[in-house]
Amino acid sequence: MVDRDRITYYPNGRWKGGGIIPSALRTVDDLSDWIGRFVDFCRQLGKTYTLFSRNDGELIGQEKATLSVSLRELAGGLFVFRRYLTPEAPAAFNAVENERRVSFSITVETTTWCGWGFLPFAHIPERDGFARWYNEVLLYRLGDTLRVLADAQKDGTVSDTERNSMIAVVEQVAAEVLSIDRALVTGYVSG
Repeated sequence: MVDRDRITYYPNGRWKGGGIIPSALRTVDDLSDWIGRFVDFCRQLGKTYTLFSRNDGELIGQEKATLSVSLRELAGGLFVFRRYLTPEAPAAFNAVENERRVSFSITVETTTWCGWGFLPFAHIPERDGFARWYNEVLLYRLGDTLRVLADAQKDGTVSDTERNSMIAVVEQVAAEVLSIDRALVTGYVSG
């Protein structure tokens, strides 16, 4: 049985678990509105990290735990968006994250998500690992997604190419989110 309240990361790169989907990200009725809520969630994650690292730049136990919960919620939002992009497709997906093979099988329910898969280890520098990831990966990839969405909205339709581009970005960001979560909970990233 997969735990819907936490993720267990194994030394061989396997993982299983899940998290809560924040109420603001559970449904995509109006895409522009949902994207705005998702961006706000990402900004709040950055503000929380800044608050926690303000004094000495190090994250301690409860701070890491709080960020880990937020990361799992962020992953839940990404999985909701992935389902929105391909509602007819199965919940399993494969992504290439930094040229490494990642595989997930995800179930998205009304308020939670759960899954299992394989996530190869990433080298995340200990110093400024979370800050680097947030600024250089999450915000950059979020910008990629927003650019593709803007292009799609110019003509009012989302082409298969645009949809596939968004799916690829969402899957890559989900892999990155779980990578940084693993680094936080295993103590590899200190701040």
